[in-house]
Amino acid sequence: PRVDGEVADDPMTVTLMAAIAGEKAGTSHRVRRSFRGEAVRQSEVCDDGVVARLFEPEGLGPHPAVVVVGGSGGGLQWSSETAALLASRGFVALAVAYFGLPGLPATLDRIPIEYFGRGLRFLQEHPSVDAQRIGIVGVSRGGELALLLAATYPAFRAVVGYVPSGVLWSGFPSTGHSAWTWNGRELPVADSMPHEEYVRLLAETGVRDDTPAAFELCLRNSVTVEAAEI
Repeated sequence: PRVDGEVADDPMTVTLMAAIAGEKAGTSHRVRRSFRGEAVRQSEVCDDGVVARLFEPEGLGPHPAVVVVGGSGGGLQWSSETAALLASRGFVALAVAYFGLPGLPATLDRIPIEYFGRGLRFLQEHPSVDAQRIGIVGVSRGGELALLLAATYPAFRAVVGYVPSGVLWSGFPSTGHSAWTWNGRELPVADSMPHEEYVRLLAETGVRDDTPAAFELCLRNSVTVEAAEI
């Protein structure tokens, strides 16, 4: 949130301001957002190589549970905020980091899908979790990942993807490799055309590489797209 054009010291605080046109005087009110209910228990997890943060609701359970994965920003910020909200509503929520933290890859590049299977197993064996009611939620590249994991592990009984992709894409920043691997092999991606061809298409079409139209250029090859479909 920004106040008078500057980033607020406390990112959890939003300042609402109102004024009448033509008058200098106005009013403002600061609202501090809270993602985690007072009864929610939070703990750090490092189990079988999985780096995560666990949020548990009030009561012994067993509770329904959710794995939460963020997007290309890495780390645990979005996933922790979302997991805290879910725990405040009665879910055991495991925010899983998969790159961008110590002990993990530095970037979104060739992340083993089996890594998340270990996180799933952690939840299934947790005493406060109902192992028959586990879902997964992700945002952006994490939305793509959520769909992929739900298609891979039948134990996920529900899946929510915020702005996901129905096809797999390469790593970010681009390395020429897939973002994901399975059994040690890179999974097919939609944007597998040679970089030189991609640059040529951008020039021919006048499309900027930071727009949705640039992604559409990568979807012209139906064979590649079909191979990358989730």
